[in-house]
Amino acid sequence: MALCTGAIYYSIVEGVWSTSDQSVGPMSKVKQRLLPQAFQFVNNLPYTLSSSWNQCVSVTFKALKHSGLLGLRRMITLSSCFIFRNMPRQNVVQFLSLCGRLKRTVRTGWTRHDIERPESVSDHMYRMALMATVLPTMDRQGLSVERLIKMTIVHDLAECIVGDITPHCNISKEEKLDRETKAMDQLCTLIPNDNATEIYELWLEYNAQQTPEARLCKDFDKFEMLLQAFEYEQECGAPKKLEEFFSSTLGCFSTPTVKSWVEDLNVRRQCFSDDLTATPASK
Repeated sequence: MALCTGAIYYSIVEGVWSTSDQSVGPMSKVKQRLLPQAFQFVNNLPYTLSSSWNQCVSVTFKALKHSGLLGLRRMITLSSCFIFRNMPRQNVVQFLSLCGRLKRTVRTGWTRHDIERPESVSDHMYRMALMATVLPTMDRQGLSVERLIKMTIVHDLAECIVGDITPHCNISKEEKLDRETKAMDQLCTLIPNDNATEIYELWLEYNAQQTPEARLCKDFDKFEMLLQAFEYEQECGAPKKLEEFFSSTLGCFSTPTVKSWVEDLNVRRQCFSDDLTATPASK
């Protein structure tokens, strides 16, 4: 049955893609032509084949080459979240249990520097959500703060399954994205359709970095890391111990609000360093 699913699915993709108007963006093609056909087909599949569907999506798109296929694959994978209407209530508990792993998943960067009792991914996302909550009113123009807060909570959700993958893990960006996409697929099949759609779209939006909310969330992500690095330096009494994190983010912030926070943090960090290295005579 899985092979049959894959064959029919592949035919749908190849047929619609080859006959569609190439002037239309790939995401539009999906919404207008491919997804309705896919929905009609997969709605006839039993609940137990959800994993087979996602596997077929993954295998198919690894075999195809096109600049827009990553977005296309994501949209098709997302379709599995709409298929199964009568999901057992206990799946929500399973979803929450999986996400609860984030409370015990340490942030990899700190372990590389021998930080004692390093923060968890959940700790990191919690303070990002607070940043969105205390965002000054004047800086909220053109933003959906509710959407921003939700994005801070879900942007690293896949790490409850794949862990905190950093550039130092020797895993390519493509492989990292592939693992995280599969993790989000798994998570989103456990919750009601509307919730799954919202969470998946927030995750896609964050990774695409095309909206004000996504860009601000990315700045929150980097700033929270810097703030935590400074706090560890204070705890260790070691100025500049984690300079690597500050150097790697120079010029990487895009929003005026967070840029001002970074400037303030740098001043505080320099004062801490000066105070700690000053001799008694100079004081």
